[in-house]
Amino acid sequence: MMNKWRKYGVNRLLAKAAKQGKVISGLSAGSICWFKSGLSDSRQFKNADAKFIKVSGLNLINAAHCPHYDIEPKRKASLKQMMLKVSGVAIALDNCCALEIVGNTYRVIKSKPKAKAYKIYWRGQKFFHENIAETKNFLSLNDLIKN
Repeated sequence: MMNKWRKYGVNRLLAKAAKQGKVISGLSAGSICWFKSGLSDSRQFKNADAKFIKVSGLNLINAAHCPHYDIEPKRKASLKQMMLKVSGVAIALDNCCALEIVGNTYRVIKSKPKAKAYKIYWRGQKFFHENIAETKNFLSLNDLIKN
């Protein structure tokens, strides 16, 4: 998707819309695209045994992203390995959970009570897997994406 968007200039149109304050959203690859990078299963459409890959996004959010964190068993281990090679933080979301971002603030929203959001990162040799709480109030996005 990102390759096609870059080829046809859709990436520039979406970045412009975001800077103008337009509402932008997406599920799965459509949520990965807003981040610096993400964990994708896109190769599995041609080969069911293909591994997850790191893909580049639009870098509107300076973090990595992983959707479907709860329903695809190999995602957790794949994201942990990817983050060894990627500096910074990843935001992982279960299905039915979203990160709502307005300006430089965020909040977690969900449509199922058990759905969760996570902040994933390595600091030195230690792996961190932290729950991101659901709140009604918006919090600092910069605080969320720093490790």
